[in-house]
Amino acid sequence: MRAGMNEWNNADTLVQFSVNTNSKNTAVAEQRADSWSGVCISTVSGVTTLRFDIILNERNIRAYAANLDKTISAVFAHELGHVISLRDNPYLYGGSYDSLMNYIYDLNNFSKIPEYDVISVKMMYY
Repeated sequence: MRAGMNEWNNADTLVQFSVNTNSKNTAVAEQRADSWSGVCISTVSGVTTLRFDIILNERNIRAYAANLDKTISAVFAHELGHVISLRDNPYLYGGSYDSLMNYIYDLNNFSKIPEYDVISVKMMYY
């Protein structure tokens, strides 16, 4: 999961995530019977996330991952995208197919935050 966090930290967005054991925010991987790969439950005020919990469904991720490390990194980076107010499937709203936030994005080949997502964050926060 740290790799997914680092991808946001290395993207040209000024967004920085860190590990803080005193934080009330959580990120865990669990074996779940659900069909989703990850979920972000957050409390938001405007575009500011006040608190979040991210759960990765290891059972579902393992079922389709050709490259487990890349897929976990991509799913976690996707969920962190929700923390910074990105929503799912931007192509449905006139956005790009080349977005980590799309359900059809190739998670097995994830290597960095796509430019579309970087631009989306800059448009929200600059």
